[in-house]
Amino acid sequence: MYILLCGYPPFNGPTDKAIMEKVSLGHFTFDSPEWQVVSDGAKSLIKKMLEYNPSERVSAEKAIADPWITKQIGSEEVDKPLAIKALSNLKTFRVDQKLQEATWVFLVNYLATKEEKKELLKTFQALDKNGDGQLNREELINGKFEINFCVLTNVYCVYRVQRYFKYAESRRRS
Repeated sequence: MYILLCGYPPFNGPTDKAIMEKVSLGHFTFDSPEWQVVSDGAKSLIKKMLEYNPSERVSAEKAIADPWITKQIGSEEVDKPLAIKALSNLKTFRVDQKLQEATWVFLVNYLATKEEKKELLKTFQALDKNGDGQLNREELINGKFEINFCVLTNVYCVYRVQRYFKYAESRRRS
């Protein structure tokens, strides 16, 4: 999400060692000009997601329920300039394969809790349909479809529950 909104990672540096040092410190900022157009809600969610202490870091389930995410899901209006900027940021962000792998290994091994590691492995294995230990384009697309379906299903279920409660409340008053 950080990279999508600004075009570069929260922990950057000229060498693998410099990047790993920044990751281990867990310090990042929103000082650059790219962040001036990003909402406080998005910044707040990023802070929760990049919380250094794993026990205080927001879970994926809570991140999806964050007010900024739910506002985006509930809105039919798309911030076109921001969407175009995010797509451009994603296209221009290029990371050397070894650096990317090293960063993920570090993040998973040193910053994730045991439960988060189990959940990550479970998610990866669920996405890796052919069991080759790598995710191909088709597996990622199918996984994204499944996640979107689950999110939409959950949003619909919450909507239905809210309607039932409103109905019950109106019946109780009458």
